[in-house]
Amino acid sequence: MSKFNIENFLKDMDCTELLMQIHDKNDTNEKYSLLNDFLTSNINLHAPYKTLSKKERKAKQKPWISKGILTSIKIKNSIYGKFMQTKNNFFYRRYKLYRDKINHLIRRNKRDYYKTYFSNNFGNMKKLWTGVNKIINKKSKKTLQIFV
Repeated sequence: MSKFNIENFLKDMDCTELLMQIHDKNDTNEKYSLLNDFLTSNINLHAPYKTLSKKERKAKQKPWISKGILTSIKIKNSIYGKFMQTKNNFFYRRYKLYRDKINHLIRRNKRDYYKTYFSNNFGNMKKLWTGVNKIINKKSKKTLQIFV
């Protein structure tokens, strides 16, 4: 949607030709099918679905982890790599300091995220229980369907 141009979309939605085709049809299902195909093709042309990469999907699962925290994690990992190469105590202490601060930030951000989530969805029981299940990491049951 970032490159969505409303003028081009509305220009392509000019449907005088489509209306003539729909008017000629007698069957309601055919009329609906024509309209649905027209709308779907225009929407897919101007606002197509974007498949997320594995990294983007993982980031969406933990919205409390900011770009700053991700940058700090990369720095922490590079310090750990230096420690593993040199076995120097200085790098190990620095790594532990980074690790502890990052874990503290992640916990604080997660707590703040869920505080705002629950306060925003106070009246919606379904969303409240969805949030509770996310916190306790309860997986939804997948039912096995048997067709006879």
